[in-house]
Amino acid sequence: MTTQHQAEKANSEQGNKLNVIKFSAHHPFVKLLYDEQVSKTFRATMDNIGQQYESIHHDQITESQLFTLNKLIATRVPELIIDYLSLDQNYAKTVIIDTDKQNTSYDMVLDQLNSILDFSRKLNVQSQSGVVDKLLASRRYLDDVYKESGMAADSLKIK
Repeated sequence: MTTQHQAEKANSEQGNKLNVIKFSAHHPFVKLLYDEQVSKTFRATMDNIGQQYESIHHDQITESQLFTLNKLIATRVPELIIDYLSLDQNYAKTVIIDTDKQNTSYDMVLDQLNSILDFSRKLNVQSQSGVVDKLLASRRYLDDVYKESGMAADSLKIK
């Protein structure tokens, strides 16, 4: 395979993959994260979501999971916060809008942010497990190589 063909194949494969969000000061999520109109509790939860996102091994989760998480962070969280900010603050914190759960708008937004945080934590754990699985497979492979060669792994120590 020629170098040019390899480069074209790599570019083609990259075109099919979803992009990982590159947070910048202009990203809607980040703008709201630093907006002082947004409650400290919301911002703390959003910050945790962002930290989880950045520590995920994105190649260890499915495209569908990455798509969903990207959509939540890039679109749903900003819509949720902007909608909340359009409410009168007294109304948002005092009027029960969900009689089943006795939730105010504030409670409902916080519950949704915590749900997104939980989802991102689960994906992060899954992605970390994917890397750990690779490390364990590597160790098993080396153990097999040592056994096949007639040497024990602990006999290979440098003296």
